[in-house]
Amino acid sequence: VLSEASSQKSAIDPICQMRVDPATALSAQRDGQTEFFCSEHCREVFLGNKPQTGQACCHAAPSQASAATRPA
Repeated sequence: VLSEASSQKSAIDPICQMRVDPATALSAQRDGQTEFFCSEHCREVFLGNKPQTGQACCHAAPSQASAATRPA
């Protein structure tokens, strides 16, 4: 949902409450309103394509991919 005070300079992801930039964030529409997301994970949870787990979103824990690609 867009922050009224910022006039589309920031939005809040409805799944994890992270502040995102609408110009670069993923989005989806529901009931005529555009929502913005920090990640595909949060967008999929919002759309009902992925169950919401105990974690707020993909930012709640380090990803396996980033751990696997770090130099030794």
